[in-house]
Amino acid sequence: MRRKNGYWTKDRCADEALKHNTRTRFAKTPGSESAYNRALKNGWIDEICQHMIPMTNNGFKYVYALEFPEKQEAYIGLTNNPEARVIQHFMLDNNGKSVNENSAIKENINQGHNVIFIVLTGKIPCRRAKQAEGGFILKYQSDGWKKLNIAKAGSLGKDLFWTKERCIVEAKKCETMQEFTHNGNGAWNSVYKNGWLPEFHQYWKLKSKPQGHWQDKERCRIEAQKHNTQKAFRDNSVGAYNSTYSNGWMDEFRKYWNKENKN
Repeated sequence: MRRKNGYWTKDRCADEALKHNTRTRFAKTPGSESAYNRALKNGWIDEICQHMIPMTNNGFKYVYALEFPEKQEAYIGLTNNPEARVIQHFMLDNNGKSVNENSAIKENINQGHNVIFIVLTGKIPCRRAKQAEGGFILKYQSDGWKKLNIAKAGSLGKDLFWTKERCIVEAKKCETMQEFTHNGNGAWNSVYKNGWLPEFHQYWKLKSKPQGHWQDKERCRIEAQKHNTQKAFRDNSVGAYNSTYSNGWMDEFRKYWNKENKN
């Protein structure tokens, strides 16, 4: 739903942020991305995202359990930081309701069931942690507990190879974001999915065009044909996109996009 100008105040952005556990989810979830962008533009983002856990993979994980003994239900998970993870699991919105992304955990918390957070292992390598998580799930199930996990055991949620540091190295090899998009291998996907893009702009040159450059319809047409979707055109060719929109050429150019769906 399109919001009126001025809708996303700081308080509304903060309320929207509470619905998410990570900045990536906040930035990419339909209906929330406008709040994220407004908070980023106005410098509120760090303040309203304090409850979120930095999504990093340093090669080590803890295995933990979230137990609901009254119902004999348990969630087994992996985390870099147990202290931060327990805060994340018990985060409430302004109405005192759980914002946990797991619907079963959310329901149990909102119903007031007793809950126990237990760290099951020390910090161990990710490969071992994934194996241990699966083993603990089987152990709990054999003891009569109902599993609340949705994702497959060992789901780390990140590409372990394309760390932020590796992505920075790859980004510095490219002069522009467009070049990084096309030549950055898996680094581009990791940057995009992890919500790092705003801070990565510093590594690329902004190649300015002469005034009136994008008022030429054929230039905009050629630029539009470089992209498979309208969103890619908008994100990677802002000047051409804005001119296409303001000059009313968008409907004509749409035939160049969504090529992957025309099979």
